Amino acid sequence: MRDQVEYDCSPWAQETRRVLRSVLDDRGIPHAWEGTVVVVPAEFEETLDEIVEEVASTARRALGTVRETLAYDVSPWSAGAQNSLVDQLVEAHIPHEWDSEGHLVVHEEDSEAVGELLDALGEPDGGDEISGLELNERLSALFVFVDRLSNDPADRKARKRLPKASAAIRRVATPFGVEPASWLELHDSISRLQDLINASDSGEAGNYSSDEDPDGDSSDQAAPTNVEDAARVVRDLLRRFV
Repeated sequence: MRDQVEYDCSPWAQETRRVLRSVLDDRGIPHAWEGTVVVVPAEFEETLDEIVEEVASTARRALGTVRETLAYDVSPWSAGAQNSLVDQLVEAHIPHEWDSEGHLVVHEEDSEAVGELLDALGEPDGGDEISGLELNERLSALFVFVDRLSNDPADRKARKRLPKASAAIRRVATPFGVEPASWLELHDSISRLQDLINASDSGEAGNYSSDEDPDGDSSDQAAPTNVEDAARVVRDLLRRFV
């Protein structure tokens, strides 16, 4: 397992986290985000401390202290599912923080929008209970697109339709007879693929990923760092279910 260090940036505003991301990119420091926690190889710990101190000096909290807030318990979600949620919140310009118990905290006035995002993403272990033909159709649809991306990572049609096909799977609770760990592994692999696609579309650098699974266990196989390999991982996992 690769040694790594983490820094929890959950109290920071999204704008401040963007500044940290930009500084890390500019200095060529490999890093990954697990929700609002930034992860870097241990060899960069001293440099990270200096950068965090520098950025923290101008940091402000994401949520004010005047308006009412609500907390959502998404702590049981996998790291991949939480990352997808963060991406959606950022895209929707919804201020948010994470408390010490891993709960998502937002302004009460944003509760309706947040509820819609949660419904759209679906909790891996608390989604729609479907099986049989309908489940097979959703899995098969996703398989088609990841198979195309595994052969041509620039396939525009597959890239465009992947988010919808992925969301259809995220809304499904762990199917009967399927190990929860296997279902979560599929969710995490789908999220990793989408993250890599988003990064390549935006030209972001630093596709570093930790070698730990969502439960903190070490993995003997390094996580994919490009769209083609990530698509192959999802495709191979789907073969268990299709």
